[in-house]
Amino acid sequence: MLIWLSCISLVASVVLVVRVIRFRALLDGLTLIGSWRWAVVAAVVYCLAMFVSGSIVEISPGLRSLVQLGSVTLLLAPLMSNLGARSPGAAAWQWFVVLPMVIVLMWPGISQVYSSQGKSPAELGVTESAGIVIVILMSVGSCLGTSMAFPAVLFFAGIVMNILPLAGFLHARSPLVLLGPVLFLFCESLVRRRIVNRNHAILSGSTVSETIDETWQLFQNLYGLVWARRVQDRVNQFASREQWTVFLAMNGFRDNAGNIVPDTQLEKPRDALRWALGRFASEDWIHQRLFRLG
Repeated sequence: MLIWLSCISLVASVVLVVRVIRFRALLDGLTLIGSWRWAVVAAVVYCLAMFVSGSIVEISPGLRSLVQLGSVTLLLAPLMSNLGARSPGAAAWQWFVVLPMVIVLMWPGISQVYSSQGKSPAELGVTESAGIVIVILMSVGSCLGTSMAFPAVLFFAGIVMNILPLAGFLHARSPLVLLGPVLFLFCESLVRRRIVNRNHAILSGSTVSETIDETWQLFQNLYGLVWARRVQDRVNQFASREQWTVFLAMNGFRDNAGNIVPDTQLEKPRDALRWALGRFASEDWIHQRLFRLG
């Protein structure tokens, strides 16, 4: 039974690597390329972790646990990278925030394995486990309130499943751990489907109001509520200063009564949103969506 679970785990993790690599096409023109690069690295290391965790190959306990710890740590990197995905500064965020986070979370395990010369596995203490959980909550919390909430909860569950063996609560070859790649693969499929469906809604919108609202919803799904609130505040500063009769809500531009705004009243609000999104997307990406209908 264990050997079959190991094979399923390995196949699912390889498929996950391929799908994450192909995910790049959905992010063209966005500042999320840094997150995608971290996701590719994380998927590859996670695949390696599933390979050494199963019954297919035998390596030292210390090296096995170190690969598993590396996979857990790197799985946090894409979402943490997302929190700094605003230009200029997105590239610096990877080097001065995300990479140090990975090193700090990995260092206790590296020290333990080095001290035992690989004979004893790395074990996460309360402090190290709490640090990882805090990073997860910071990253995943930004997805709550968007259509990415359910995939984010699944992602959280998948990381916790991989923490448990390192904290001594599960065996590294537990069926729950070995089925982790299936969970992550399902999570990736949900995220992909939501982005594709939102892009399709933008392209099929028949009014300027619809294309703006769908583009705004797509931005929230991609960047989370933290950046969405920042953009919303900046746009509504223009609305207050120039005394518009519309404001940017979480579901799009609305009038003071909460109704959908006619296209004739969206010229200046759309330009303001275009300016705010310019820190996150290329001019072509914005033009193909916000200005698809002219």
